[in-house]
Amino acid sequence: MTSLNKYRVSCDIQHWKEFKTNICIAKRNFLNKKIYKIVSSNKRPWDLMNWVRKKSIPTIESISYEN
Repeated sequence: MTSLNKYRVSCDIQHWKEFKTNICIAKRNFLNKKIYKIVSSNKRPWDLMNWVRKKSIPTIESISYEN
C-alpha cells in the first residue's frame, strides 16, 4: 500500500508526513539523476545555470531590424 493510500484511509498526520517525505526523496532522486546525466554527457555542469545560456536579443532590436 502506498503512503498516499495509507493517508487516505487513515487521515493520520503521521501518514501524511510519510507521504511528504517520500515525495521529497523522489524529487531529490529525480533531480540528482537529471544533473548526473547532464554532467556526464557533456562534462559541463555550469550548463545548468541560467547565466551561461544563450541570451535573446532585446525586443526593441528585433522590432527595429530593417524597419
